[in-house]
Amino acid sequence: VKLGTGGLVRAYGGCAGQCLLLAEKIELIEKKKIQFACLFNEWAIIQYELMQQQIEYQESYTETGVLIEARVQVHQIEPLRHKLQDVTRGRESLKVIEEQEDDN
Repeated sequence: VKLGTGGLVRAYGGCAGQCLLLAEKIELIEKKKIQFACLFNEWAIIQYELMQQQIEYQESYTETGVLIEARVQVHQIEPLRHKLQDVTRGRESLKVIEEQEDDN
């Protein structure tokens, strides 16, 4: 039996709709990679803030302080930027690292 254009649209549309209703939904949260530095005496305050916001980070120790890399939710960037400015008295700034997408 030939369904015709309208019949095919209804059949495939209904099937696709049912699949979407039954599929598990997950929330996609955009994250950005950031990097910043601070002095050793400022690190405890910054570390506390990262833990309070449940931000996973990696720290590297240098001769002058701590270099931090993290992946944060987009809405966390500005509050963290302001906190860093406050703690370092404007000396340090938070940098958002643009990640290149693979075309493979």
